[in-house]
Amino acid sequence: MTIDEKRDEIMQLDRILVDYFQKRMSAIKDLAVLKKKANAGLADADFENKKMKELLSDVDGEYKEVTLKYIMNLLKLSREFQSEMIS
Repeated sequence: MTIDEKRDEIMQLDRILVDYFQKRMSAIKDLAVLKKKANAGLADADFENKKMKELLSDVDGEYKEVTLKYIMNLLKLSREFQSEMIS
């Protein structure tokens, strides 16, 4: 496999990630609306910790640390997006 072929493979994966990210953010938008109606808090640390542990349980050791950072960034972006919608 060449560098260009590997880059093409990564680009295809990135397109899939972007598509799923948009779907995730749409669900986050819906969640923000529900939270606003219910006067619920923006973050739920217990839920987020449980989610991280559950997601990381399926990750190979080599990728655990970087996956944790990825999940933490997703949660941060989600909270920021919800905050903009709720305020």
